[in-house]
Amino acid sequence: MSLSSVGEGATRRGSIRSSRCRGGLFWQGVIVFNYFGSKSKLVRLYPEPEYDTIIEPFCGSARYALWYYNRNVILCDADPRICRIWKWLIKDATVADIQSLPELVQGESRKRHKYLSIEEQWLLSLLVNRGHASIGQCETMTEWSYDQGDGNIPRFKRFAIRMLPRIRHWKIFNTLYQKLRINPCATWFIDPPYNYAAGDSYRYGQSAIDYARLAKWVRSRRGQVIVCEHPQATWLPFTPLKTRQMGIKGTLKEAMFTEDYGCKR
Repeated sequence: MSLSSVGEGATRRGSIRSSRCRGGLFWQGVIVFNYFGSKSKLVRLYPEPEYDTIIEPFCGSARYALWYYNRNVILCDADPRICRIWKWLIKDATVADIQSLPELVQGESRKRHKYLSIEEQWLLSLLVNRGHASIGQCETMTEWSYDQGDGNIPRFKRFAIRMLPRIRHWKIFNTLYQKLRINPCATWFIDPPYNYAAGDSYRYGQSAIDYARLAKWVRSRRGQVIVCEHPQATWLPFTPLKTRQMGIKGTLKEAMFTEDYGCKR
């Protein structure tokens, strides 16, 4: 399916109350993989989707889409590895595939399991090094990932088995945001690499983004836009969202820009 054919006819507003999935499968913010910059602790603070279609042009671990998984979800990302992981989960992975993933213990390398597909290898690379953006940066199960949750592979497997049938209707595309040829009336959850040093933690980081151009693109969307950033960013009129505790590393400050531009554009 081409991008030009996606999202047509998606202008109908959904019944937010009737189709809300909060409090269900993802009531504790459980996720597929913990990706750097994901919104696991913040997703509940963002506005609910006003439209039946959710588009994430910088999807990463797609935390917002997972929170509202029963909507028409379109994921996009510049990193082909992230897209291939999602494509495997959305289209190809079976319960048996998930069950057969090796349950690495602390200090064990995922490279021992050479029989895995490349998508499974990349997924394990994210699971063994919780909260990183670079696939392959760490190949050995860390103590933090093993003990603290998302990188604990048995927990991931329990969640993924429940998740698979609920995301089969999702779509994933490997593309840059500016090459998207669709502009349906939708809820656009836009979470780009932040416009400061940490934004270069990604393979396709903030150094490659023209934020003035991105701001113009955001304002050209049809429907509801929700944009995430650091409070010091100035390329849109951001307002503080929350300051959250980050363990021994201190606090992380977040900001948001949101607007509903409607469908008559």
